[in-house]
Amino acid sequence: MTFRKIVIGSVLGAICGAISLVAGYFYLADEIDTKFRESIDAVPTRVYSRMQWIGVGGVIALEDLEARLRERDYRPVSGVDPALLKPGQFMIGESDSDEWRHFHVSLRTLDLPPLAEQFFFSDPAVAKEGVIELLWRGGTVGEIRGEEGKTYRAFGLEPLLVAQLSASNIEARRNVPLADIPHTLLKAIVLTEDQRFLEHVGFDPRGLARSMWANLRAGRYVQGGGTITMQLIRNVHLTRRKSIVRKLKEIVMAVMLEFRFSKDEILEKYLNEVYFGQSGNIAIHGVSEAAKFYFDKSLAELSVAEQAMLAGLVRGPFYYSPFKHPERAKQRQDLVLLNMRDHGVITEKEYARAARESLRVVKAASVQDRAPYFSDLVRNELIRHGLSEEEILGGGLRVYSTLDPRLQRIADKAVGQGVDRLEKELRARLARKKSEDETRMLQGAFLSVDPRTGHILAAVGGRSYEESNYNRLLLMKREVGSTMKPFVYLAALMHGRDERGDRYNSISKFEDEPFTWKYDDKEWTPRNYEEEFTGTVTLRRALAASINTVAAQVASRVGPQKVVDVAKAAGVETRLDPLPSLALGAVSLGPLEVAAAYTTLANWGLRKELTPILLVLDEEGKEVFRFSPREEQTLPEPETVNLVDILRSVFTEGSARFAKDWGWTRPSAGKTGTTNDFRDSWFVGFTPRLLALSWVGFDRDDDLVTKHRKLLKLTGAVGALPVWIEFMKAAHAGLPVEDFAYPGDAVRRVKVDLVTGGVAGHRCTGPAVVEDVVTDDNIPRHECGE
Repeated sequence: MTFRKIVIGSVLGAICGAISLVAGYFYLADEIDTKFRESIDAVPTRVYSRMQWIGVGGVIALEDLEARLRERDYRPVSGVDPALLKPGQFMIGESDSDEWRHFHVSLRTLDLPPLAEQFFFSDPAVAKEGVIELLWRGGTVGEIRGEEGKTYRAFGLEPLLVAQLSASNIEARRNVPLADIPHTLLKAIVLTEDQRFLEHVGFDPRGLARSMWANLRAGRYVQGGGTITMQLIRNVHLTRRKSIVRKLKEIVMAVMLEFRFSKDEILEKYLNEVYFGQSGNIAIHGVSEAAKFYFDKSLAELSVAEQAMLAGLVRGPFYYSPFKHPERAKQRQDLVLLNMRDHGVITEKEYARAARESLRVVKAASVQDRAPYFSDLVRNELIRHGLSEEEILGGGLRVYSTLDPRLQRIADKAVGQGVDRLEKELRARLARKKSEDETRMLQGAFLSVDPRTGHILAAVGGRSYEESNYNRLLLMKREVGSTMKPFVYLAALMHGRDERGDRYNSISKFEDEPFTWKYDDKEWTPRNYEEEFTGTVTLRRALAASINTVAAQVASRVGPQKVVDVAKAAGVETRLDPLPSLALGAVSLGPLEVAAAYTTLANWGLRKELTPILLVLDEEGKEVFRFSPREEQTLPEPETVNLVDILRSVFTEGSARFAKDWGWTRPSAGKTGTTNDFRDSWFVGFTPRLLALSWVGFDRDDDLVTKHRKLLKLTGAVGALPVWIEFMKAAHAGLPVEDFAYPGDAVRRVKVDLVTGGVAGHRCTGPAVVEDVVTDDNIPRHECGE
């Protein structure tokens, strides 16, 4: 080979190498400028709770108002001139001579995209910033005053970030600006992870040499030596697989990142991105979420000792977990505190106080409050509106949902405690004592809806998302038992007539006796729950006490197709066959459609679409879609009002009559449901302001579960109802008692004679004469003496 060829080859090789380097540079630069900037400016789909509105004339307990401010990191102060309150502070004053309590709040400026602000604050009479004064008395807001004497109709508190949806899991995260992170925590993490962060340009040769020496001595990859910038690159771009190639790419991209972003931008992103552990299927990211997860505190509330513990977790969230390895976590915390003292971050006195502080962490399951089952409903709704999985999990959407965080916490607690109580009773009844794990077979599901709007306020698809992400609200279809009966009786009120030709009403009489329904050359004989018969009963009593034989008689007289039509009109979407057994709920339905059907009843026959979403914006703030409420009067108002009045008797004389023994006495309407094999228990009920569905049952259906079901006798009143009651008690705590306000011309109250079923004229007196609710069409056409 001649010298000339060598030179030409070398030049060509250099050119090719240069081209490769330039191409590689632009490839990596493009990757950083797209993926990384997107990671900073458009994180995975963010799901927010609903706005919290406080309006004049609105009903809210003072404790509830304070709790809703605190969960948004508002802080109470006292003895301050209200005009000098800083954003994020509130002050509870004394009552005046008229017993009005004065409540001052300094509202933060809401960080909402323009379209979201327009969506929520289209009314100029709604306050969104500045110091406001609220006058409160007896659970009611009397007046809202702003600065310079201006009055408002309402004010709004910002939505809370509920979850972030990504391709791998559900992330719990609370992004915060760098200025809101305590400087002691910031410095503790930098000292622990990358002391030369402010000096290097993305990678630290000293740290790299140290890690290479450790790897050579070990004969394998044992130490990374990564800077904060490299860790951020790894979290955003690269896999966790340890290799030399990945490390080289990490170094190059870290240097490029340092040239594109400031140290403050990198540090802010890192502190919001860094991984702090796992709670089942939920990943804990960022210092703010970690503070809430481990200590149930905001960043501003953390002590120096707590900050040190968080800083120590970054290196190994599992290895140093205070839940699983408290001694190891304490040792790590002490090491971080020493480092902070030695570098002047804290004084000797602060160090001594922090070192003496006991390591206190909250229960790890508190992240359950972030509503992962509700997030599943959101994802399902987005898919239903035509969005792809890629758009949902990586499109940077902002979803403003209907979730009420307070009610979600109450629902989680009610389901967990209710199921635990039943399993404790089961263990007590077993002949051979079994461990908690051996009897942990029960599951629960719960849904809360605002019946006036159709907004889903809380959702629980199982007792623990950490144990299983199987969402029973979306995926389960089970027999509903007697929760189907209201639609049987509504069909009767709409279409049925007695022997006189009068329309059925709440005092129409039926015989509770053995009954056989013959159809299609077949026979069906329903049985009552306790195999007993009570003789003559009214329609009201039959539904309240859930008498099977009467429900079957009613369905046979009006025809099962009429029952199907009523249930479908109410909101049941599953195909229903017009069979006799439909009268007793021998049909498998999903919880969402059952709740939708009862929401129609609660709205006097006005069907409303249920939704977990109000508004969806893309990463640029443009509207993807908004919830446009669809409503239709699918059932007649008078008969539906009449039915709801009958369902109130479930609490006074029916299957939920023991609710008062559990402390629930508010006006309510609802219905229990039980399946023949005690596998499923249901309760769906509502007050004027809130509807809730409760299901408690068994997923499995093997011999062991069958034995447990027979021991427990899981009826709707035993299983689902107590969960419903505990939720409703907490949800209504501190609120004035409200009764149902029937539409003025829908029904009227008349005196009737229970013996004859006629209107009680002047000739009718005695204990059989009662006042009952009827419609104009089903009022008895005869008097009791006729």
